[in-house]
Amino acid sequence: PAACEIDAAPAVANGRVYFTARNSRVHCVDLETGKRIWMYRMDPAVEGIGCNCATLVSDTTVFVGSTSGFLFALDAVTGELKWGLPLGNRTTINCQGLATDGKRLFTSTISYRRPNEAAVFAVGDQ
Repeated sequence: PAACEIDAAPAVANGRVYFTARNSRVHCVDLETGKRIWMYRMDPAVEGIGCNCATLVSDTTVFVGSTSGFLFALDAVTGELKWGLPLGNRTTINCQGLATDGKRLFTSTISYRRPNEAAVFAVGDQ
């Protein structure tokens, strides 16, 4: 249902499959039927930034990074935006994905314009 290139591995949780597509969309489909449950479209102000990072599902939240360095949290049931966080100018959240220890969310970024500006971020309780 993405009608666009998919670059990253999907996440599977609670009978659903979550994945990103290059058209700046995050998709949620039923694991058994493949029917769309919801689709999250990036805000038009950041449309085209791309979502080619693997999704991570933790409890009721889907985490995804964008090619412009934004980190998003979506409600896993409804697809509604919970929060978004910019991680810096000229960065891309690494396509290898995201990780969590249950309290913090970890991701890495790369900068194609400035290769020495890569970073690892931990977001959440300290």
